[in-house]
Amino acid sequence: MKILTTIPSRQELLRSVFVYPTETCYGIGCDATNISLAWRIFQIKQRPANKPVLWLVKDIEMARQYAVFSPLALKLAQKFWPGPLSIVLPLKAATERGRKVAMRVSPHQTPGEVIKILDRPLISTSANLSGAEDCYSADEVLDQFTGHELQPDFIIDGGTLPKRLPSTVIRIVGNELDIMRAGEITKDDLLRA
Repeated sequence: MKILTTIPSRQELLRSVFVYPTETCYGIGCDATNISLAWRIFQIKQRPANKPVLWLVKDIEMARQYAVFSPLALKLAQKFWPGPLSIVLPLKAATERGRKVAMRVSPHQTPGEVIKILDRPLISTSANLSGAEDCYSADEVLDQFTGHELQPDFIIDGGTLPKRLPSTVIRIVGNELDIMRAGEITKDDLLRA
């Protein structure tokens, strides 16, 4: 697994599973529209297939290309994006009917640039083995995956990250908020929006 200090070409990003810094911890991802790469992430992390991953998007407009927003979901996205709020949304594509995915816009520069280069959503899940500690540096990522048969293709090194809470994950049922994972944005923050 190589460590890079710059973002590689679009062609390399499109064919790779890679690790990158975010505003919370290091994430592992790929082009979210590439099912075979997405499946590799589950294998690399040894993550159960029924445990979903979220998508990072460039902005609300990109999210709306792929997902349907209720009025409340749109209001919360406008208030908290970019930021650590992941909103579970139903996908639009006919082949994806009934499937939902959590989306958010990261304020971190690296995933933002990667998404611009890809011009597609980016899968984002913590860059660690399933159940292991989150990683806050490229060295910690290397420590977790060294010696394992399946590994990410490369790491985009963003230095050592400050330890922060993960994103808050919500879904909207009718007009009610369901907090699926508590994080930096609290229920009170959401209710005041």
